[in-house]
Order: sequence, then structure tokens, then C-alpha cells
Amino acid sequence: MSATPSQPEDSADERVSLLTRCVEAGLPFVAFGSILAGILITAFSAVPESLPGVALNSTALFHVERAGAVVVGLIILFALLGRTLKGELPTGFSASTGSVTYTEKVKQSASASGTAAKALQARVNAQQKALNSQREDIDKLATVLNELMQADQPRQMPGDDTNLS
Repeated sequence: MSATPSQPEDSADERVSLLTRCVEAGLPFVAFGSILAGILITAFSAVPESLPGVALNSTALFHVERAGAVVVGLIILFALLGRTLKGELPTGFSASTGSVTYTEKVKQSASASGTAAKALQARVNAQQKALNSQREDIDKLATVLNELMQADQPRQMPGDDTNLS
């Protein structure tokens, strides 16, 4: 069996597909593990004497909030890790919205921006063409108006100082 140039690509595609299936199959376990980790971390952590205001002076609410923070943090971490294992690396992060941008979104935005720019350029070109046409029409009207004004002016004889108008 001889090696063909497409075999390494097929093998790489199969590995990515297998990895993708493994990551997707492990998601329920990751979610359960995150919840369990949140509960265990908050259960074995100390409670401060002065509880923060969001806990409303309730130790139980403080534990729930801390467990929720741990769960959310772990889910975000594993979501990023899962997409990275699939070969989808993030290309940007917005601190104001807390969102991560991936290449697909960047390509879609660039494509949409390019399309909008082309449409805008077409509109500008059409407006410029219409403006040039109007300029030509105005120049023609000015020429005709000048000719009419010259034809309407009374002709004076040389040496005649009186205006016939």
C-alpha cells in the first residue's frame, strides 16, 4: 500500500473529527464536574467574618453565589478549551461586552463591510455621474442664455449716446 499525498490530510481530518466528537461527548461531564467543583470549592473555603453586600448577610446565599461564580468560570474556561481543541482560535475579546470573536465572525464582518463599501461606492459613482450631467446641462443653458441676451440687446450706432431701451 503506497502513501498518497491525500493520506496525511485525510488522517489529520479524521483526528480533528475524532477530537471534535470527544469534546462534544465530554460536555455533559464537564458541566457536571463544574457544578461539583463549584459546590466543593465553596464548601471547603472559609467564609469571611464580614460578608459582602451581595450576600445580604446570608452565609447560604454567599456559598451559592461563590459556587455560581466558580461554575461560570469553569464553563467559560472549558468552552474556550473545547473550541481551541476543534481548531477554532479566538481572534478578539471585547472587555465591554465580555464576548469573544472568532475567525468566522471576523470573515463575515469583513465580507459584509466589503459589500457595503462596494454598494456605497456605486451610489457615489452614480451621484457623481448625475452631477456631471447636471453641470453639462447648466453649461449649455448658460451658453444659450448668453446668446439670447446678446441677441436681445439693442444695437447702438457708433457715436450714438442714447439708449433705446
